[in-house]
Amino acid sequence: MQGDIEFAGGLHIDGRVTGSVRATTGAPASLSVSEHGVVEGSVDAPNVVVNGRVNGDIFGSERVVLGGKARVHGNVHYGVIEMALGAEISGKLVPRSDKLPATRDSRILSKHSAAGDGGPAKDDAVAHVRGYFQRNATARLAMAFYYQEYILGRAAPHPTAMMDVVIALNLTGEGAVSDYKKLLQGFIWKERGHARDLADFLLSNALLTPADLDEARKAAAENERTGVCETARQRLRYRPREA
Repeated sequence: MQGDIEFAGGLHIDGRVTGSVRATTGAPASLSVSEHGVVEGSVDAPNVVVNGRVNGDIFGSERVVLGGKARVHGNVHYGVIEMALGAEISGKLVPRSDKLPATRDSRILSKHSAAGDGGPAKDDAVAHVRGYFQRNATARLAMAFYYQEYILGRAAPHPTAMMDVVIALNLTGEGAVSDYKKLLQGFIWKERGHARDLADFLLSNALLTPADLDEARKAAAENERTGVCETARQRLRYRPREA
């Protein structure tokens, strides 16, 4: 099909559309693109689910879900985003400034509350952490994997078990994640005792993003595929919790 599409309610695309696809302004709407679907143009709807290809920007004011076969050549603007392992984006991830991820107690972060509730952050805290993550990719990926539920905007998020992070990314031991947390807190605040504020600070200042989580998940999948995770389990004598 050629030409722009405007719709209300729900729309499922299972073929090729050459043109933009947008929902009627002000009305609830959901758009899905199947793994066989292709959109040659921008996509704009409150809720967007992509399992196929979009060659254009995506605007999902409420929620964007990218399946494992999603291929996006453009920027993704989102309220909340979920990315399956294997999804690929050639562009930027742009969160809505008025809809940042909820924290553990369901507070909504604002750009002006980045210091958390435990006291003011140091003046150079953001630059210090950003520089540290640029120098230490392992720390950045470990923290993204650890705070993945926060990054994805899950309701009542919880950190990933530290040992699961260690196994997935082949860290030296469970203490590695704890050490990263303590070091980051030292970069950000003048005094100790800000463990609960750390996720808030990292996310609200875009120091951890869905792109970081996607990179961490890909690294974890590769480690599992090549046997690195199994070696780490044996090295640490680790057994997953039984349900």
